[in-house]
Amino acid sequence: MEPTIKKQKIEEYIGSSTICESDAKTTTTTTTTTPPPHLNTNNKKKNFKILLTAEGNFSYTKSLLDRYSHLKGFGESITATEYTKQLDASIIPVTKQLEEKGVKIMLGVDGREIGQIFKGERFNIIQCNCPFGGSSERDRDEFKTFTLEFFQSASELQKPGDRIHFALDQSKGYWKERKTFIYIERQRENPIVKGSINANYKLIRKRRFGERYPKYRHKKTYSNESFLKDTSVIREFVFEKVDHLVLLTDYDDDVSGHQIKYKDKNNKDLDNAYFFCSTDDEDSDDD
Repeated sequence: MEPTIKKQKIEEYIGSSTICESDAKTTTTTTTTTPPPHLNTNNKKKNFKILLTAEGNFSYTKSLLDRYSHLKGFGESITATEYTKQLDASIIPVTKQLEEKGVKIMLGVDGREIGQIFKGERFNIIQCNCPFGGSSERDRDEFKTFTLEFFQSASELQKPGDRIHFALDQSKGYWKERKTFIYIERQRENPIVKGSINANYKLIRKRRFGERYPKYRHKKTYSNESFLKDTSVIREFVFEKVDHLVLLTDYDDDVSGHQIKYKDKNNKDLDNAYFFCSTDDEDSDDD
């Protein structure tokens, strides 16, 4: 069944931005207040689709539907997935409610393999919220490859103008053991600078997450416990896929206030990089 989201309503979800549109002959960059054709759900051949990964307790899916409850047929555009193959009994009623609203639920989906799992499909937005690889130092180091593989796999399902939303803990507190700030370490544990650049994505927005989705509750893999109880420290990074290689210099004069910095100023390796943004406290309605 095709989504029946009206054009003016879907524009509220997408928001205005700079979109790179390309064809076989030319490449142009234009600023538009309406979504390009592939984001227009009135186009019967190209439906607007959202893929949510590592959903855990599916509280984000529910919060997303609550936030955009005025969009008729919105649930039908969503595929919500979880890495584990079996849900806790307390989560099953939630997934049933979501399915009644048109959401497609899938279990046993690894975010690093979505390119193969959904091969041939296209998703205009792919979301990943606060991925959890473990509490120990070793677990966090081993988990660094997840983000890199996720971006590469997601890129197989998207075209220029499509987006990845990636949420992380961006606490401003100081981490004494590592002699740096928590928000910097979270980005280095989940290397979104390297992952996005390698897969040809450009950061276009960073904003508050908890205020947008107040019912979201983080859940550890294979546990009902939360590693992150204070959702006010979560920030959502919005990346847009482009049709050209993304260079570090692209961020030098970024008018949106997005910069790339390094934990060690003498080591300008992407593994040492993090995004510094002036939009951390924004709560834009643009998606």
